[in-house]
Amino acid sequence: MILDDDRRRAAAAVRRLGNAVAGRVLEPELLARIAEVLEPLSAEAETARVRDKSTDMSGNERWEHFRLTGRMPEPPGDGEVIHFDPGSLVGGVYNPFGMGASHHREGDEAVTRLTLTAPFEGPPARVHGGVVAAIVDEAMAALMPTLQTVAFTGELRIRLVAGAPMGVPVEFRARLLDRQGRRLIVGCTGSGDDGVFVLAEATFIEFDPARFAGLTGGGA
Repeated sequence: MILDDDRRRAAAAVRRLGNAVAGRVLEPELLARIAEVLEPLSAEAETARVRDKSTDMSGNERWEHFRLTGRMPEPPGDGEVIHFDPGSLVGGVYNPFGMGASHHREGDEAVTRLTLTAPFEGPPARVHGGVVAAIVDEAMAALMPTLQTVAFTGELRIRLVAGAPMGVPVEFRARLLDRQGRRLIVGCTGSGDDGVFVLAEATFIEFDPARFAGLTGGGA
């Protein structure tokens, strides 16, 4: 996957600043300087062309392969990185609000690892429950390249059995439980050093390649 280094660098810089503003006690003078620098930059950035995700996806060889064949290209090998949406909220390197997750394959599982920082805090020292749900959803979706398919979430069921810890590495493991035609039943477990904090199961629906082509701007 070829990435735009300038876009990735800008997103990382905004993300780093956001973490500092959310997680540190900054002096009023510094906060004022931050606003003075960012306000005109934001105004300039907002004059640029609006990004169209369908257009971005239409030039991706992996998506084009699925549109034409109904299957994704060769799955990642055991231990290899799973290349997912670079603009996603959870692991997208282009997303300035991203969580910094990484995905890789271990056997039949997709493994997602990350450390949650101040912007994602709910109760003191614990991750917001909605954030945990978003990570679970993407961790399950990251399994799809290993299955050589593209699918969307039809139903997501989660059980928060403990608080997800802040500031330490956590891990989510997703695996295929059953396949019922176009319906894929996927399970996921999230854990940290103190054990499991979330259990989840979801139903994913495989995309019809023709419908997918319409979403990504490809021809039918």
